[in-house]
Amino acid sequence: MDEDTKQFITEEGKKTRRHMDVVGEGLEHKMQLVAEGVMSNGEKIDRMQGDITQIADRTELLEIKMISVEGKVDNIEVDIKEIKHDMKQKVNRDELATFGVVMDKPIEH
Repeated sequence: MDEDTKQFITEEGKKTRRHMDVVGEGLEHKMQLVAEGVMSNGEKIDRMQGDITQIADRTELLEIKMISVEGKVDNIEVDIKEIKHDMKQKVNRDELATFGVVMDKPIEH
């Protein structure tokens, strides 16, 4: 090989090396950005898991409170039925009394 060819190959090798160094640095920078993004996403996922746990805990408490409220509503419904029944009985007695009928014995004519 003549001297010009050797020098050409050497210079092309240096150019290729510089080019590959630049490409490698760019790839290294991009990989660093990806790694930072993955770490950031991991932190966000951890926070979201904490939020989900809090929501699940609150939901469980709300379900317990709802069961308690449902029981109270059931009791109120029973009380209202009893009050309605008692009022109906009282109204019937009062209506009969206004017509001269006593519950224990009829009024004689």
